[in-house]
Amino acid sequence: MFMARYTLVYAAYGFEHTFQLNMLWFSILVLSVVFISAAGYIINDYFDVQTDEINKPDKIYIGRTIKRRKAMVVHQVINIIGLLLGLACAINVGRPLLFLYHFIAAGALWFYSAQLKRKLAIGNIVVSLLIGLVVWLGIAYEIKGVNDKMGWAIAANLLSYGAIYSTFAFTINLMREIVKDAEDFEGDQLISSNTIPIRFGLKNTIKVLMALALFTAFLIFGYCQILLQMLNINNPILYWLLNLIALFPFIYLFLKLKKADTKADFSSISSLLKVIMLFGIFSMLCFLWM
Repeated sequence: MFMARYTLVYAAYGFEHTFQLNMLWFSILVLSVVFISAAGYIINDYFDVQTDEINKPDKIYIGRTIKRRKAMVVHQVINIIGLLLGLACAINVGRPLLFLYHFIAAGALWFYSAQLKRKLAIGNIVVSLLIGLVVWLGIAYEIKGVNDKMGWAIAANLLSYGAIYSTFAFTINLMREIVKDAEDFEGDQLISSNTIPIRFGLKNTIKVLMALALFTAFLIFGYCQILLQMLNINNPILYWLLNLIALFPFIYLFLKLKKADTKADFSSISSLLKVIMLFGIFSMLCFLWM
């Protein structure tokens, strides 16, 4: 969120303009997201005790270190704090309807943990949309100010860049959610979860992941062409070198997916997807040179 604010939004505003949310209020917005996300993790662990006994027995805290009832109370308190902070931010910019982002996210995390994660693909899609929303949220709070001060053309550019990064976050996290389901294959079978690996088998799951990786690679390639054009890079060697650097992680991911067979393989792919997402976030720094 900080990276998007100080690269994408700065590129739209220019350094001489002020944000709708000053640093204090933006930090409160980030805290709102952190609290709602933390509450989501707690409620997810609350509902996942049975499968975690098999999939990750060394990482179970609810029911052992923390009583289940206490975990539920902590979840509710943290959620309420996150929602109140989000409401305060929405009111501060004079756009109370922005609070719906926070409210919908908190509700979606509850339903994801309680029901959706056991339904075919829906849970994966919902949690991935919420990851994309994190990128989008800071832009949503600033877009009206950009439109008022800089005009619709600049605001439209900001919306398009935000949409690209949100889509990138969505697709990478969707792959990671499916990979995690492949990792948790044994535990999910015991509770009859209707995940993609259980429904279609690991081989077909790998094909789905390959298709998503290919789609994301095309998305990144297209985005690179826009960035390189904006950076005015005319040297053909440098041009293709930068393209290759951007696409290399996906080539490596594709090769690892072809060989994936064991839980350790899927765990390694999950870590690789985290690294790819990290590099995607840092690519926002290119906007500081535009």
